[in-house]
Amino acid sequence: MDIRRAVLGTLILLVMLPLSVRAQSSIYRINVVGNKQVSRNYIIGLSGLEVGKSISSLAIEDAIKRMYKSGYFNDVIIRTENLPEGVSVEIEVKEAKTPEKITFKGNKHISTKKLKEKLTVSENSPVPDYKLFESKQNILTEYEKKGYPNAEVKTHFEEKAEKTTLVFDVKEGKKIRIKRITFIGNSAFSDRKLRRQIDTKQKSLFRKGIFIEDKLEEDKLKLQRFYRERGYITAQVQQDSVYTINDGNWLAVDITLFEGPQFKMGEITVSGESLFTEDELKDKFKLKRGDIFKFNKYEKSIADIYFAYQEEGYIYAQIADERRLRGDTADVQLSIQEGIQAHVHRINITGNEKTYDKVIRREMVLYPGDVFRRSKFLFSQRNIYYLNYFDDVVPDFAPLDNGDVDITIDVKEKAVGKFQVGVSYNARDKFYGTISIGWPNVLGRGYTLNLDWDFGTSRQSFNLGFTDPWFLDTPTSVGFDIYNTLSHWTGYYTEQRRGGAVRLGRRLSFPDKFFRAYLSYKLEQISYFDFSSSYAPPPYNDLREKEWPIVGSKASVAIERDSRDLPMFASEGNLNSYSIETSGGFLGGDENFIKQTIKSYWYLNLYKKIFVGVGKCRLGFLTNPWGSTMDIPFGERYFAGGTSFDGQIRGYEDRSICPIGYTEPVYDSTVTPDMMGRYPVTRRSYAYQMGGEAISVFSLELRTQLVKGQLYFSIFADAGNSWKNYHSMKLNDLYRSAGAGVRLIAPMLGVIGFDFAYGFDYPGSKGEWHYHFQVGPEM
Repeated sequence: MDIRRAVLGTLILLVMLPLSVRAQSSIYRINVVGNKQVSRNYIIGLSGLEVGKSISSLAIEDAIKRMYKSGYFNDVIIRTENLPEGVSVEIEVKEAKTPEKITFKGNKHISTKKLKEKLTVSENSPVPDYKLFESKQNILTEYEKKGYPNAEVKTHFEEKAEKTTLVFDVKEGKKIRIKRITFIGNSAFSDRKLRRQIDTKQKSLFRKGIFIEDKLEEDKLKLQRFYRERGYITAQVQQDSVYTINDGNWLAVDITLFEGPQFKMGEITVSGESLFTEDELKDKFKLKRGDIFKFNKYEKSIADIYFAYQEEGYIYAQIADERRLRGDTADVQLSIQEGIQAHVHRINITGNEKTYDKVIRREMVLYPGDVFRRSKFLFSQRNIYYLNYFDDVVPDFAPLDNGDVDITIDVKEKAVGKFQVGVSYNARDKFYGTISIGWPNVLGRGYTLNLDWDFGTSRQSFNLGFTDPWFLDTPTSVGFDIYNTLSHWTGYYTEQRRGGAVRLGRRLSFPDKFFRAYLSYKLEQISYFDFSSSYAPPPYNDLREKEWPIVGSKASVAIERDSRDLPMFASEGNLNSYSIETSGGFLGGDENFIKQTIKSYWYLNLYKKIFVGVGKCRLGFLTNPWGSTMDIPFGERYFAGGTSFDGQIRGYEDRSICPIGYTEPVYDSTVTPDMMGRYPVTRRSYAYQMGGEAISVFSLELRTQLVKGQLYFSIFADAGNSWKNYHSMKLNDLYRSAGAGVRLIAPMLGVIGFDFAYGFDYPGSKGEWHYHFQVGPEM
């Protein structure tokens, strides 16, 4: 029994109820008949009817609905009888059968396991008629998808040895594919062109040619849309015909079209406007007089007018558009009812269990009393997402009687923070042990705390950092870092840096709301020791000749525009920044240099944020206005290649791309020279990596999201180089590579990456493959 029969039966029953029942009489007794497996008490409890309680037509209707919904019954009838003592109620039921086993017969081309996945019934559970019907339809749909449109499914119950088995008896029929798709009435576009617009396809080498009725209905709408987007705004699919050919072994599909003329844009007239002038509204139209009337541009124009009103708070504005056709011209009449301007009444925050309301509210750019502007509403959502504390941020608003709105921001918190004990890897330090705590939302107040302790043969370091992103409840960030780092440069020396830094940042409203400025100062002590026996620098930069430790005093200023939708794995927007770091000079200290960095990252949403295009550019320059550039510390110079912090060019060894210097040979002047006046060489000249004073790195990437917020796959191409100085930079002198990689966001661990890339420009070779493993955020 389906729901329509149940409702019809209920209506008939209600009409026949005694007037005393309709007047809400009390129940004297309740009898249950027809039940075999379900107990009387359970049925009465499920109905909601009770002895001594009043009964009405509405109570009976609710009882029947509840009993059907339980799934235990195929039929329910409730009768009433007036007695002197009250109303006697009889509930008659027809129970649904409960099969211990479900089997299939006749299925050859779809496995039983696959068919069982399509069922809405299960073993050892009641099987009401409506669920049985749903299961049969699901099976038929699955057969239709496989090319068996004439499949039939029947069901019956078998009773053997007190066990009930539900049997699905399948007749698959012939597998029928589409031989041809023909269009009738088309002259503007060929059959071939139209076939490319639909998902229903003819059988071919690469097409299955399966017919699905629902898909054909969608295709008819796609065809109509295709025509209208090209100016045929009266085009229609008049009819379709699907029939068998070749003795019933193939299908033919005929689609009859009415194309009509191709229309051009005519006059636009506007009435009812007062907030904007008629000319201002006309300027928002993507179509101008004489243009082909492309319906998608027309719809976008109407949407832009709506957005213009919503941006001024007129969210109740109504736009009635009427198209008047004359010949091949379409005139447009817009009738506007602007309504009243909406203001924000209240802002509610829901779903936050750990994060304080204040942390979310301060990211809003809409406040109670403000005009409700659409752009600020969406920008507030973006700001909250950008905190990276939430899996989802859903903004909504509810209109009030006076036209104002209440805003609700519903968030879904995610597991944030990192606690890592184990092994990490990067391009400079290779593998090293680590204990790391990253807490980006301390106590739900938005503070960030980082504590890192790394230990290994190449690196030992300790770092403590803290940031308050809204110091004194202003859009100003304040933070500090304390650190002590030992780096062992194999074949060179050991470098130690210890000190601290203070940081200050500010959100800006000019030139636009995406800009931020940063200022930092670092004071550190630097030492070099444990020089390797193979360390042989040029005489002008022999660190062994200097007195250690020295002091580094550095300040940096950065300006940044960040319109990305997410700080990691963004799908749209861009990040552009310029920073300048000054060491020494007027700041004092013993290291002198200026480092400038330009970054430009762009993200293009290609398809529903599942496929994203990424383009990245990074430039860096080192100078020393207070002395020779040869005095710039080795650790500040640029070493590109692999997954280097300085410049990521995958497909090459880490930090392998940089200028090469040559040491001076050493001669033994204590002996007699030869006849040519030459002294014997005690140490020959050899090449060494001197590091660059200029760098440029470019990257293109196509990224797809395999598991939302967790797993990403990409193909990429990198190019870049590190030069001796910025005068040597040449964009035709780049190391190129291409490859593929994956990124996994692991809870409590962070981002784990693996790339496999081919470097094209190895000196003297055709190229090489390299893999790269890294732990940390995307570069």
